Amino acid sequence: MKRNEKKELHDMSQEELIKRLHEVKKEYFDLRMEKEQGRLKNTSNLTLLRKKIAVAKTFLKEKEGIEHA
Repeated sequence: MKRNEKKELHDMSQEELIKRLHEVKKEYFDLRMEKEQGRLKNTSNLTLLRKKIAVAKTFLKEKEGIEHA
């Protein structure tokens, strides 16, 4: 994940992060299904999407902590 992608996620509002997280999770699920069916050639995308999910969740937790403080 590139630095500018992380910055973009960091600058998003909580609602935008939740929406983006759902989109990335759906994309990850679709790629997993392709892999199971034997149609996925580039499995490195699965790793990249897992990292994007982790970063988005981290920023979401960070924003939740700021709002509750």
